[in-house]
Amino acid sequence: MMLDPRSSRYFGLDAIGHRIWDLLAQPRSVGELCAALQSEFDVSAESCLLDVTTFLEQLRHAELVELR
Repeated sequence: MMLDPRSSRYFGLDAIGHRIWDLLAQPRSVGELCAALQSEFDVSAESCLLDVTTFLEQLRHAELVELR
């Protein structure tokens, strides 16, 4: 669970969302995130890319991450 202090909105994270959040402690590319996730979870490259980009876009929209 994460809290956006500005809007007081809570975000629930599943195991993969939590792992992505942990990996974002250091700046990483989407490719690096997917490589790490594919080594830890049973997920295809295509599915991983779609899920990661969707998740990052949601975090960006909530202003919880800055994408470069």
